[in-house]
Amino acid sequence: KLLFTLFCMLVLINGSNFIDGVNTLAASYYALVIACVIYLKYNYYFDHEILIEKIMFLTLLIFLVFNFFGKAYLGDSGAYLISFIVGAVLINFVNNYVTVSPYFIACLLWYPAYENLFSIIRKKLQKISPSKPDNKHLHQLLFVFIKKLFKMDRKLSNTLTGIIINFFNLFIFLLATFYHSNTKILVTILIFNVSFYTILYFQLRKIKY
Repeated sequence: KLLFTLFCMLVLINGSNFIDGVNTLAASYYALVIACVIYLKYNYYFDHEILIEKIMFLTLLIFLVFNFFGKAYLGDSGAYLISFIVGAVLINFVNNYVTVSPYFIACLLWYPAYENLFSIIRKKLQKISPSKPDNKHLHQLLFVFIKKLFKMDRKLSNTLTGIIINFFNLFIFLLATFYHSNTKILVTILIFNVSFYTILYFQLRKIKY
């Protein structure tokens, strides 16, 4: 169990560093994750001891104001730190409430985890070292698409990319939160997420600029 948990934490941390490529994306993603935990603890389990979650959520909101205007960035160390803390909070959450399906946590963390896995598989198929950085991640392809489509400047299209991705994740999180105890529905949501990501990725790769 310990080895598996450590492996999952490493996948999450590395994936979080991948998605921290456009403004607001990583910070707002984890703000949404923490908001889901606060909502469930307060409204479903009547647990009002949510001080740590509140501090994390408010800190991320304050950071997002500066990040939105390009005045502050998470960077590698920030992405590592926030993903590690959120991962620890979610492990504690699912351990304390037995009615919460572990697949609910998977739904909350699917994006950075799959970004990491997909990147490794993609580079292996292309015979590129998985440790070698590139600019072929989903958010980077979407950024170029938005920039060209709407003829926006780089800073605005950068921020808009993060907002669009997390609007999708907001819908997924709301659905997963509503069915947080229903494993079958949560697995279906995960399959949909992975399929949608993969299809969208290859569609964006086909576009010629």
